[in-house]
Amino acid sequence: MKRWLGYLLVIAVAAALGSKGSGTDVGKLCPVQVLAVKGQGSVVTLQTDTGEQGTGRTVSQAVEAMRRTASGEIFLDTVDYLLLSEGAEKWLPELKDHLRPSCRLYHTYGKPDMETAGTYLEQHPSQVTLRLWLAGEWNLPKLIIREGRMELEP
Repeated sequence: MKRWLGYLLVIAVAAALGSKGSGTDVGKLCPVQVLAVKGQGSVVTLQTDTGEQGTGRTVSQAVEAMRRTASGEIFLDTVDYLLLSEGAEKWLPELKDHLRPSCRLYHTYGKPDMETAGTYLEQHPSQVTLRLWLAGEWNLPKLIIREGRMELEP
């Protein structure tokens, strides 16, 4: 339900932008449902379920890099699921400026199939949201990928 509200928000924004004569093509909107975060040293990489990717020394740089190379307009306000590789929690304070506080968090072990992750995670929602995690220490559920299959461990 919340995801559909996000999509409606994207359409409303597109309509508002279109009415100002900007000529935004609704077909080029890219609402993101799943965002994966990988950190290696001082570099963060973001990958979406829509196939976009960006890397930078800050989350804002990675988002900007992703937007520059995207095939359309990326909307991170629609992210429902945030997948964090090991050690990527350090980027959460920066990510809060780009994501809804209600997005659900998971630790990932292995490389998830981003195109199908949303469907699996809808059926296995995490109880830990970005808001809860930032308010205190929480143990994130583990999303383990084995032989192409996703398994959730508490």
